[in-house]
Amino acid sequence: MATATAKLKPPVARPIESVTLTLDEDEVKTLIAILNRIGGSPNHSARKYSDKISSALHGELRAIGADLDTSGIKIDVERSGRGSIYFAE
Repeated sequence: MATATAKLKPPVARPIESVTLTLDEDEVKTLIAILNRIGGSPNHSARKYSDKISSALHGELRAIGADLDTSGIKIDVERSGRGSIYFAE
């Protein structure tokens, strides 16, 4: 069900003004689980963007009383290699 809509600033294809994602509950929880695994400096790396995305998601979902429990999404730390996340079955 995941869909994305990109809105570009005219007249050129860059920079991107915004992107709106439409995700179902399982997709949102998977994205949150992925965002929770991102490391690095929250000030001096791309983590600052993942933290903003996670914060925005949590804020919106809390506002509507959504279930934010991602404990059902298991990440196999032993099998997750450098640069990857391996989801346990």
